[in-house]
Amino acid sequence: MPARVVFFDWVYDARSRSLFDNPQETETGKLVERKAREAIETLDPEEQELVHLYWFEGRSINEISKTLGRRQYRIEAMHRRVLKKLKKKLSQFVSETFGIAAETDPDCIICNHPQRAAIEQVLRKKRPDETFRGVYRELRERFGLKISTPQILIGHMKYHMK
Repeated sequence: MPARVVFFDWVYDARSRSLFDNPQETETGKLVERKAREAIETLDPEEQELVHLYWFEGRSINEISKTLGRRQYRIEAMHRRVLKKLKKKLSQFVSETFGIAAETDPDCIICNHPQRAAIEQVLRKKRPDETFRGVYRELRERFGLKISTPQILIGHMKYHMK
């Protein structure tokens, strides 16, 4: 059975010219490009390489895993992590510039709680040398939250807190 060949016009266009080299470029377009580049520059070098290979060169996850010498599931996880990081870094800019609010993570119990701000204050009070035991107790008593693992709190603090 012959392999299926697919041609993506947008990949060809992205490789052949910059998306922002239009002579009628707006100030907003320049600002978006600058903010996106700044956000990408804050990523780890390997994450930057993933962004370059996937979004600018149009390579597949499989090709990238071979290039970087990592298993495919690791590259997929890194890609999800990079998207979360970029979304977090750019959400305020997008909200202020275009009036588009960032969506909360539908699986995050804290993001979906009506008293999210108060819960985040409790999380900010935790010192690095403390365990999460006291935080668990306070969240259960004050907000009725039953957190089963510290990874839930750590994930929220890392990816969702502003």
